[in-house]
Amino acid sequence: MQIIGPLLVVALIGLVVVIVMTARRQRGDLQGLFREAAELTGLSFLEEDDGTAQTLAQGFDPSRFSRFTSPSLGQLRPQNVVHGAVREGKACLFSHATRRTEGEARQWFVAIVEAEDGPADGVLIESVSRAVRRVKEIGGRPEVDFSDDPAFHEAFRTTADDAAAARRRLGAKGRRAILAAVAPLTFPVDLQVAGSRVALYAAARNYHPEGAQDLAALLKAARQVAAALR
Repeated sequence: MQIIGPLLVVALIGLVVVIVMTARRQRGDLQGLFREAAELTGLSFLEEDDGTAQTLAQGFDPSRFSRFTSPSLGQLRPQNVVHGAVREGKACLFSHATRRTEGEARQWFVAIVEAEDGPADGVLIESVSRAVRRVKEIGGRPEVDFSDDPAFHEAFRTTADDAAAARRRLGAKGRRAILAAVAPLTFPVDLQVAGSRVALYAAARNYHPEGAQDLAALLKAARQVAAALR
């Protein structure tokens, strides 16, 4: 009996070490994927955001990836920021961990493109993938009826501050472009449009990129959507 106590302590210490080492390895692996994605896209890389990602994320739904504070953790900075100028305007690809409470933590993988000649309206539009089961119903904005476009309606559920403005912004040509842009992706994505900026991000909570090509493809799709909607 006297041996069990010390053995249990040693086992617990060993478990903690394994967890810490695994977390460090995962962070290193993720950083490597984003570094490679930067090389594939010809853009710059930052280990931690210098304000670039947070600036481009302004105006998007703060209950999603654009939450940069936590009651328990304080300031939250995006990591692994791939950024630079592209043909459409400004582009940014990053990972970001958010947490409201212990039970509401999530890792986001986001691509944002700001079109330099895009519309400056303040309407926020969100289209969420129907391929991902939602634990909570998405609310806060009225739903936009796209049932007259079966392909888009079956792929996304759309809400917006202004349903009529959203239908004008996501016209038939734009909806076709969105479906074409996301079709090559190997994972479901959600979409937000805020003025001249477009954000595409992995829809599943447990998503993790399998390779740098996945990240580069996400940014490519965001660029294509931004070009189509400007």
